[in-house]
Amino acid sequence: MYRSATRLTAALAIALTAAACVDAPTGAPEAALIRSGPSASAIVPGTCTNVQGLINLAAPLFGPNTNPSINSVVSKIRSLDRDVKKNKIADAQVRAYEIVQFTLKKHNQGGLSGSAAQVKAFTDAIFCFAGIDLNPLPDNTYLILPSDQPQVVKNLAGNAGISFQANPVSVPTLIEIQTNTVSTGPWLNTKLDQYRGFVFIRQEPSGPLANSAVVEICADGVIPQSVRDRLRLGHGKLSGFEIAAPVTPIYTNVLVCPNEVAIAAAPAPLWQRLASKLLPQQLHASSAMMFAGGGVGGTVTEFSPFAPVDPELSFGGGVGGTVTEFIRVPAGGLLSANVEVPVDPCASPRAGKQLDASCLPFVTIRTRLGTVMQNVPVSWAVTSGAGSIAPLTGFCGAYASTAATTTDVLGRAGICWTL
Repeated sequence: MYRSATRLTAALAIALTAAACVDAPTGAPEAALIRSGPSASAIVPGTCTNVQGLINLAAPLFGPNTNPSINSVVSKIRSLDRDVKKNKIADAQVRAYEIVQFTLKKHNQGGLSGSAAQVKAFTDAIFCFAGIDLNPLPDNTYLILPSDQPQVVKNLAGNAGISFQANPVSVPTLIEIQTNTVSTGPWLNTKLDQYRGFVFIRQEPSGPLANSAVVEICADGVIPQSVRDRLRLGHGKLSGFEIAAPVTPIYTNVLVCPNEVAIAAAPAPLWQRLASKLLPQQLHASSAMMFAGGGVGGTVTEFSPFAPVDPELSFGGGVGGTVTEFIRVPAGGLLSANVEVPVDPCASPRAGKQLDASCLPFVTIRTRLGTVMQNVPVSWAVTSGAGSIAPLTGFCGAYASTAATTTDVLGRAGICWTL
């Protein structure tokens, strides 16, 4: 039986950015962070209530059985009142931000005795008294100030958190962490496999952060350990989908996540681990440090939908194809994989003759759960022996020693081949 000495190499290029992995929008939740109040020009500082009214609202929150005591809060309220009466509105607003920030943080840490409704009434009144048109929803909401030092904030459920650097924002910013508010999911605009743990972080006002932050979330549910170990933080940026950048963490063990694990079958021979090739090597060290609690995290410069994603792909060869290891291309953050495709004996080929259509080489690219990857560039080359190849797009293109194709709606790319 004849077998040609000629071999092909197919080089796969995948950029895990907006262009390569985007589907139709999946519909992020539209719940508002801020309950709209009067316009800023309609708020006259000092007219919403009076100092005693503010103290009365603070009393059920910072009563005798809480720490700090009501006396400390009353002192801050009286300072706020003095600034307003002296028309030092800028100073009054700084004090109002500090009072609200402190109150929201204590509430989300479980350190206040009052209800969420009482927290909202108090913070709304403080902002209004200082002439600030913000009405934060207390649960899972934090006020982040430009002067803040490094800090970690978490939602009440403890399954999502943010590590901020010093001077994190340019203006006082409300941050709300929503988790699993859309049961159908997924949220991210990508073909990569997504796992439960969807998080939507809203900010008011919107805009890029002054310094990058680390977002960490818990992957939810029963996930094979082999998959859980390689999950990354998927990020729906305004410019499209990306995998959040790895980080050398300032904070470790931000979250303690449940680790429900399913028994995984042995991986198929053609599965290749892309994560370690796609991402910088410091990922491995930071993973062991930061995500020991089971969280999935990464560095971000803007907030949006997040979810755990699996960056591993299945790269199946065509007739007689054998996939070798993926390698990282230095420029552009792309991937490539070599596929050696010897002549299949079914064709009984002779030199100078084109292979039968049923024996033409092709590659198929899918995710672990079977989603095909369309429009992925694949370059082909004859690397040993002789012969010529041509891109196959319903017909054979021009023959040469190299060819360029992209995967179709079935995730397949192929070539014509003359020995």
